[in-house]
Amino acid sequence: MEPVLLAAPRLCIASILAADVTAGFLVTLACVCASWVPVSHGSTGRSWMNPMGFWKYRNVSKCNCMVSRALLLCALVLALGGVYVLEQPRQSIVRLHKRFRQFVEKMCGFEAPVFRQSFWMAHYGSRSWKPTRTWSCAKWIAKLDKGPLSKFLKKTANMPTTTQYRDSKNQKKFKGNKNLKLTQLLG
Repeated sequence: MEPVLLAAPRLCIASILAADVTAGFLVTLACVCASWVPVSHGSTGRSWMNPMGFWKYRNVSKCNCMVSRALLLCALVLALGGVYVLEQPRQSIVRLHKRFRQFVEKMCGFEAPVFRQSFWMAHYGSRSWKPTRTWSCAKWIAKLDKGPLSKFLKKTANMPTTTQYRDSKNQKKFKGNKNLKLTQLLG
């Protein structure tokens, strides 16, 4: 499925501009995470030293563009008096994207700090633990953290999302399995 942010950026902008800014509004954004998490670094070329990855690859380039567009939308939301929340898996290196770093620096320069909060999606009905990180202009995102996972959640929200295997050199490797996509849905 093509992400809405890439498929219809005009629709996203029009929707934000149509918001009732007198009542305040909230926009949540989640860029495709597959390109930003460690399990895909081998195919995307992303790393701490090269967060933009193999930018000549179509999917890597699209994901870089998606992050830039999402941050422009966050700036628009902020300018109109709304609240944005940007979500990614906790292990994502999206925060190292050059536009992400510029966004945080610029917003802090305009006295619009960017708050960061980590939490477990299992607390909200996810079938896997799914450690998650959010960024927002609102301090209240700290309330998303409900603390460590209980023993009950560790047992019940344990859908495996990766498969371990050994490559031709007998090195241990991991790859996402069919359940990984299901973690994009809450519940």
